Amino acid sequence: MGGLDLRRVSKRYGATEVMRDLSLQIPEGEFAVFLGPSGCGKSTLLRMVAGLERATGGSIQLAGKMVTHLPPSQRDVGFVFQFYALYPHLTVRDNLAFPLEAVGVPWRERAVRVNDVAAAVGVTDLLSALPRQLSGGDQQRVSLARALIRRPRLWLMDEPLGTLDAAVRASLGAFIHEQQRRHRVTTLFVTHDQEEAMQLADRVVVMEAGRIRQVGTPTDIHDAPRSRFVAHFVGSPGMNFIPATRTAQGLCLADGRHLTVQNVAATDVVGPVIVGVRPQWLQVTTDESENVGIVATVVLDEYQGDHRLLHADAAGLRLVARIPAAQRHALGAQVILVPHAEGIRLFDPHSGAAR
Repeated sequence: MGGLDLRRVSKRYGATEVMRDLSLQIPEGEFAVFLGPSGCGKSTLLRMVAGLERATGGSIQLAGKMVTHLPPSQRDVGFVFQFYALYPHLTVRDNLAFPLEAVGVPWRERAVRVNDVAAAVGVTDLLSALPRQLSGGDQQRVSLARALIRRPRLWLMDEPLGTLDAAVRASLGAFIHEQQRRHRVTTLFVTHDQEEAMQLADRVVVMEAGRIRQVGTPTDIHDAPRSRFVAHFVGSPGMNFIPATRTAQGLCLADGRHLTVQNVAATDVVGPVIVGVRPQWLQVTTDESENVGIVATVVLDEYQGDHRLLHADAAGLRLVARIPAAQRHALGAQVILVPHAEGIRLFDPHSGAAR
């Protein structure tokens, strides 16, 4: 009863349809992260749930209450924006107290709750400061505190860490996760950051062009993508795609080499397929004794600290392998890329759907 239920939600701007018949259920207490390219509808969806945008079709139900046409003040949600949205003329203390004052919380209780939430986010010593006197990280802490203080049924967070540097992002991401776990507030969190999504989410909602392409745990989304779009978009870098032909004996590549596929059922349809394999499932070798793998030429070697990303060209096909940091290959060297059988996924070459 405490969750969010979206049923056939649509959104149009004049003649332009940006979302159609989107349905999704978020159970009470879940941390759902929305992931997708710019313009896919993530932020628009959050704004409709908050009441800042009006849905042009469908229904929005929160904690068993229909809120589709209610104003934001009657929806019991806390919204954290990417760009802080603090009142510039109010001190941090007054910014935090404002949501409580707006709903008639007595001043003594307001003072206690302001002090409590300020301590929780680490801004107690900033209560007398104005927003312009704060760093970006501290402004976002205050913005988060203002969303937390009213204890709403739903937290909506639209790229709340997007403008912050890496260290502050990590710190505030951990804080948000901790607070959400502690209070079990249903949370919708929009991001374009792959790692952020995987670290925070109970479930990931992958969107494209106003549609939901897949919903699942981070492990499901990463390891068992249902479409070529999800496989490519999720992951850093995304999945490699290799044209091949499925035969009764296995997979035959364009150059006549074969791949052994142990995890693909023998009843699978034969014919053209797209082989998907993530960079970490590509082994790099120079041993051509076995007629397996993909012959390629090294074009870039990216050192990433604890690993390397090896970019190679296979007759015009660009592939990326994640290899140990100590394993180096000279530019222009010929290598063999051998996919691990357990890491191979197959996709339909026309629809892009997983097979």
